[in-house]
Amino acid sequence: ITEDIITQLSKIQNLQITSRESAMKYKDTDKSIKEIASVLGVELILGGSVRKHDNEVRLNAQLVNAKNNRNVWANSYDNVLDKIFEIQTEVSKDIANALKIKLSETEESRLDNAPTENADAYTAFKEGQMFLNRGGGKIEELRIAEDFFKKAIRLDPDFCRAYVGVAETYLEYIFWGRESPKKMLELASTPALTALAINSNDGGTYGVLGAISYYKYEKETAVRYLKKAIEINPSYVGAYNKLAWIYAFEGKLDLMEENFNTVLKLDPLASKYIGDMVQAYYYLGEYEKGIELVDNSLINFPNDNMLIWTKATSLAALGRYEDAIALYKSRSVASNTNWMLGYCYGKIGETEKAKEILEYQLNKSNLVYVPSYMIATIYIGLQDKENALLWLEKDYEFGGQGLFFWGLEHDIKFESLKKEARFIAL
Repeated sequence: ITEDIITQLSKIQNLQITSRESAMKYKDTDKSIKEIASVLGVELILGGSVRKHDNEVRLNAQLVNAKNNRNVWANSYDNVLDKIFEIQTEVSKDIANALKIKLSETEESRLDNAPTENADAYTAFKEGQMFLNRGGGKIEELRIAEDFFKKAIRLDPDFCRAYVGVAETYLEYIFWGRESPKKMLELASTPALTALAINSNDGGTYGVLGAISYYKYEKETAVRYLKKAIEINPSYVGAYNKLAWIYAFEGKLDLMEENFNTVLKLDPLASKYIGDMVQAYYYLGEYEKGIELVDNSLINFPNDNMLIWTKATSLAALGRYEDAIALYKSRSVASNTNWMLGYCYGKIGETEKAKEILEYQLNKSNLVYVPSYMIATIYIGLQDKENALLWLEKDYEFGGQGLFFWGLEHDIKFESLKKEARFIAL
């Protein structure tokens, strides 16, 4: 319910809504309204509860001004579970009214558009979202998410959001390097286009189409889709994130920072996006800026593996390989087998240690998909240019590993290849 109300409120142009990931960190919290508002950088907090009995549901909601802890608005809603979307729409409209926001006809239409009338399809969809939103890229969780979204589609073949869910799941395989980008993009395109055919006024559909175009290196098309997603849903975090990356690779630092700052304002507690911004600074050669950002973030997320990885990678770019190695080894996952660790060992002449990690990754690639870019990185650390080029070319054949391949031209690790014709071609 929380997630869907966030989705509904995000359709209102004059509201900026904190994303699900940051908001859900305060479920069952003992922190005060004022504390929460301060961390999230918001003026108002929407709180509430849901009670269900058989097929009946009651939703209580209150909007609180964080400065004085006073209710701006409160209401209770009773209905049958099958009409839960109507309750969510009512809540959104009542909040807009309480804040004296006049909704346009387009906004009214978007709020009134129920995603499905089938309660079982909706339940399956929510189960799929739960597994998809866990993050971390665990293949077993992505497969479960896919199965639930497909179940929702079987129950309601016109359920637009369920098709978007399938496409988003396939893109997660790419983000985490779990499958060949070429293969997953082919799989993602069909449900994404089906969603567009069902509902051409859904922000999530344009967001996922924009992400597919981004991973295909179709820059202009990606920008159009992503901007359309934001037009429909001004609080669409993922769309701002992808736009930020595109501007980073164009070398447009101001636009990159503008979009990433919007991402972090909408989702301040999502370390994934902080890590993305640090990595974007890496490709722009702003290594110190990235380290400063990640150091500030590690105060709040001291054990976050992704943040530790991005800091280590920035240190490696500065030639501080020993410091980077210590950080890579401090992570709670892949602390002794990470490909960047292998690269750093190669750079400091610890050849045997680098080769051990290389051997591990090569053996692993015989069993499951391992991005060829990662193996190429270890080879370049060992100053083996021929094999580095060979594996980068393999990466291209698989569709290019997401942002790593996008950033190839700006990647300091491959500085020694910059004048090679094969590298230039890539």
